[in-house]
Amino acid sequence: MASTHILVITVVCFLLVLAVPTTAVTVNENPANDDISLEPTSPYATTTDDGQLELDFDALNDRAVSTFDDVFEITVTDDSVERIWLSDAPDGVQFYQDGNAHDRIDETSPLEAAAGETTTVGVTVSTHADPPSSGTFTLHAEYEDEGEDEKSANIELVEMTTVDRAVTAGETLTVQATYENHGDVSGTTVAQLTVDGVVVDEQVVSVGAGETETVTFERTMQQSGTFAVGVDDGEPKTVTAQPPDEPAPDFDVTDADLAADSIAQSESTRVTATVENTGNATGEFLAELAVGGIVVNDRSVELEPNESDTVTFEWQFDEPGTYDVAVSGLEAGTVTVGEPREYEVLNRVFSSPSVAVVGLSGAVGMLFVAGVVRRRWNL
Repeated sequence: MASTHILVITVVCFLLVLAVPTTAVTVNENPANDDISLEPTSPYATTTDDGQLELDFDALNDRAVSTFDDVFEITVTDDSVERIWLSDAPDGVQFYQDGNAHDRIDETSPLEAAAGETTTVGVTVSTHADPPSSGTFTLHAEYEDEGEDEKSANIELVEMTTVDRAVTAGETLTVQATYENHGDVSGTTVAQLTVDGVVVDEQVVSVGAGETETVTFERTMQQSGTFAVGVDDGEPKTVTAQPPDEPAPDFDVTDADLAADSIAQSESTRVTATVENTGNATGEFLAELAVGGIVVNDRSVELEPNESDTVTFEWQFDEPGTYDVAVSGLEAGTVTVGEPREYEVLNRVFSSPSVAVVGLSGAVGMLFVAGVVRRRWNL
């Protein structure tokens, strides 16, 4: 079983601060037997005489994304180091590896370098919102403990039931899902309720080793029709929602549409749809926006019988890719999200951190100070 050692690195922000060059920084209590080392590889990275790594990005332009490749290196020198990642950076600051700004170094995408391997680290600083503030970030090193058997949870869905297969539009459908942990330690999983393949609700499920746990979902069937209701990737069950007999609302969604089907990363697009009350009583409808098969937002609209209205969503896409977009199960289209648009940087030369430049109003400077940690401990 792996253990995690945490190395705390201090981050301080100044304006137009010059870095002091020195030698590589080692991260371990015994420099003669280093597990991990940090070494500057650019004019933006230096180390001080007291063993601190300084990253100096002065006079950043307002409302821009500045990218700096190959700022410093991380070298692993011990085979017992399994993974390394960075977390808790100030807002707008991200670290990435090997010149690929989309290959971030975080807990979901850690470094897995073997002993003797070196990884180059780049930095992006975004000033689209508030300029990054001072604070701290953390370097995590996960080690493999020798002589211990690795244990893990193994949780799977074993049963999914619906209390009723036939309901009336406006009534609540109850769905139960049972999970079993075949592993030797406790663990958690995320149970996802789906309607026609779209994730409409989620619950975190904790299951002890060798035990079972049942979770209950309740879903109001706002529209009449036939739906495939499931949990996770299990076989869905057919549920029929009948039109109401007594005075009650019933809703229909039409004309779902995307304002743009091609945008850049961090930009947004407008999604619209028409909701009509086809029932015989006034009621409230919760329109749901689904992106990539998961409900991400909703809008409430109250309608009288035979009344219709347009619901509008604005959704920002933070990662490149292709996404299916729908409103309450009705496809609106597919949007392709490309790389961020380039921003013109005026009079900016990234040749030396000591160069004084003239930038846009609101320019800020950044100095990151990485302190050497001489002790490590298990979490």
